[in-house]
Amino acid sequence: MKRSGCHGFCEKGPLVRIEPQGYLYIKVRPEDCEEIVERSVARGECAERLVYGEASRLYPRQSEIPFYRKQTRLVLENCGMIDATSIFEYLAAGDPGAFMDRSIMEGDPHRLIEGMMIGALAGGAKTGYIYIRAEYPLAVRRRENAIRQARECGLLGKHILGSDFSFDIRISRGAGAFVCGEGSALTESIEGRRGMPRVKPPRTVEQGLFGKPTILNNVETFANVPLIVNNGSDWYREIGTEKSPGTKAFALTGNITNTGLIEVPMGITLREIIFDVGGGMRDGKAFKAVQIGGPSGSCLTEKHLDMPLDFDSLQEEGAMIGSGGLVVMDEETCMVEVARFFMNFTQKNPAVNACRAGKARM
Repeated sequence: MKRSGCHGFCEKGPLVRIEPQGYLYIKVRPEDCEEIVERSVARGECAERLVYGEASRLYPRQSEIPFYRKQTRLVLENCGMIDATSIFEYLAAGDPGAFMDRSIMEGDPHRLIEGMMIGALAGGAKTGYIYIRAEYPLAVRRRENAIRQARECGLLGKHILGSDFSFDIRISRGAGAFVCGEGSALTESIEGRRGMPRVKPPRTVEQGLFGKPTILNNVETFANVPLIVNNGSDWYREIGTEKSPGTKAFALTGNITNTGLIEVPMGITLREIIFDVGGGMRDGKAFKAVQIGGPSGSCLTEKHLDMPLDFDSLQEEGAMIGSGGLVVMDEETCMVEVARFFMNFTQKNPAVNACRAGKARM
């Protein structure tokens, strides 16, 4: 029994994966454990009552489930598949020479370290900082464990593997401020000041953390770096579109059958995500809109269902990928959210309240 990271199939948890058969059991309860051990662990048999089913068909193996079959899991490939607390399992998965952000840090913490090491070697950096929200204690613990193991293996520190390359990583805990998603505000926070965006120029690459040139990227970007180095840029550009190559991790949620963390090729359509990966609208309700890009994003409607999700197409519609959130809504949900917005707005705006009471003119 090993603790893994997030499998992504959040709607159906708790999840148990059986190796080497690849069986995936959903909504597992403590009273199911005896049957799992006796049938699957001891005899290699599938406990069919615990597997995912759809349209009178059962999908015993994780790779067969429609939620996964339409995805292209590169950054997330190890999440849920390896012991997230062991650097040796990470080193054993893939070429020996050679997952959203929180789930990557919890499920495959070593890949981020490798990506940062490659970036440091290319840019001449000696120190790296990982900025983690303090509300994510598991991510912090697994990141600290991964850094410790890397040091013990000689992969971090002075003269790595006997070379002239020296590099180490430190963890900086954030207080959860949304504004610190902006690079210069994050830099201010690491330096011990209030997280507020800096005036540009200078840019971060010229004058960043502690006044020094800084390579600043998010977790998903750094986690892609080892894959590209190992397989080549041509391989990476075969995935996605010409101007938006590769994959993108999305947090798929809302009034949809299968919610969870997914990774799909750039250029995939909303229809494929919602109705193939997501299994369609919950309770047979009609699709109304999807909110994309987090708090700074926008809404896409039925006319956008067959639009490819890439940077250029979204920009033309005034939308963006942003934080990678996809909140799917039916008509009833949309009406509730609009009503909630106006209630919050009027409660926080005295002038509007005064107008409603007939005491002022707008």
